[in-house]
Amino acid sequence: PHNPKSLTLIGIVLSQSPEMKEKACKAFKRALSIDKKCLDAVEALSRFYHLEKRYDKIIELLKEQLKHRRRDYLHIRLGDAYKMSGDLELALEQYHAALVLTPDHREALKGIETLEMAAKDESMMDDVEEDVDDELEG
Repeated sequence: PHNPKSLTLIGIVLSQSPEMKEKACKAFKRALSIDKKCLDAVEALSRFYHLEKRYDKIIELLKEQLKHRRRDYLHIRLGDAYKMSGDLELALEQYHAALVLTPDHREALKGIETLEMAAKDESMMDDVEEDVDDELEG
């Protein structure tokens, strides 16, 4: 088929079978080669990469999409990918970018809250480690 939505649906069906995953990925990429703005294909390929833990590929895909259009959920997905790859600062930037577009977006607010809690926990752990180090040295 030469229809990006049809190729995306084929890819989704193929992705259900472990031995057909690479064909699914090819179907998603083919859909995007026909229409680089096909959001169904972007979302499906992003989910595929997420399951494969290929966060660098998600980041690459979504950054490219954001060149063509700004959507809150694209920023959120990119923020999630940055968070999963360990780049919390860039994740925070993306969640804030989503909030610029949709000020009360729940997923963006939740992403920011999660990162802030993680930062507090890390800060508390640093304080505990310093206290332990001080006690061991003293």
